[in-house]
Amino acid sequence: MKRPDVAGNVVVRGAKSSCAGPTVGVDDFHLKRADIEVGEGGDGVATRVTWNLSSPIPPFGGTMFVFTGLSADETEAIQLRYLVANGQRIELYVLNSEDRRIDLTGEPLRTDTGVVSAVVPSADIMMLGAGFHWSAEMSHNSGAVQHCPA
Repeated sequence: MKRPDVAGNVVVRGAKSSCAGPTVGVDDFHLKRADIEVGEGGDGVATRVTWNLSSPIPPFGGTMFVFTGLSADETEAIQLRYLVANGQRIELYVLNSEDRRIDLTGEPLRTDTGVVSAVVPSADIMMLGAGFHWSAEMSHNSGAVQHCPA
């Protein structure tokens, strides 16, 4: 049986899924696409989230990256949040349905081509169960939040 689509989200139907960012009315620095890959690491469950940007993170101001995952029955939710200020990591954490915050160690992957990638730990992804749906977003300098799917 085909799982239904969820408006404004991507339904996970396999190990990899993607969504497109906004195509009109965007600034020079914008979110082009977001990808997830379930099965990162040795446990095969942790999930890599990748934000594909139009250019590298600017060395000034603040940029917030958010991945939101929601269980198929919409009873469990998590958010991975990554905040950069003036080019430096400020925060990287997971927030769950009970408002429990888990600070993550390590540094997300950042490339000079505008790719930012971080891993959601397996315990947090497992809370969502199979067929979860997700969205991603990015904002810079408190400007408009750019959603993916757009």
